[in-house]
Amino acid sequence: MIPFALTGADSAKIIDSIGYKKTMVVGLCTMGLGALLFIPAASLLVYGFFLFALKMVGGGDVKLLAATSLWAGPALILSFTFITAIAGGVIGLAMLLLQRRRAVPVSVDSEHGAAPAVMPYGVAIAVGGLMVALTLLKGMNL
Repeated sequence: MIPFALTGADSAKIIDSIGYKKTMVVGLCTMGLGALLFIPAASLLVYGFFLFALKMVGGGDVKLLAATSLWAGPALILSFTFITAIAGGVIGLAMLLLQRRRAVPVSVDSEHGAAPAVMPYGVAIAVGGLMVALTLLKGMNL
């Protein structure tokens, strides 16, 4: 109740100074601008669901990618996706080289034959998120 009492007086002054209709328009425009900040995360979420439907990534990776892209925001979304892709490529290459060096056989599923090795892409997303966190802490773009 106390926060409403403290902010209500200021809101009433704004409504009295510019009018009720203009205050409604300003409020709706502010909410619309706030909703625009969710576009990068929504686009990555849709793209992630597409990859999940093709069984290229797991559901947890899709959710982690969407949540981290929300955290990165529009200013860092391109840097985040680029660093995540580079980290994923490095991890994938390392897994291939390790698999060849150790001569580890591909896992075999009795129903479907040979199954490809699974790559933990959440690690790459975490690397991209870490770079975003460091950038936000430093206050500069990548």
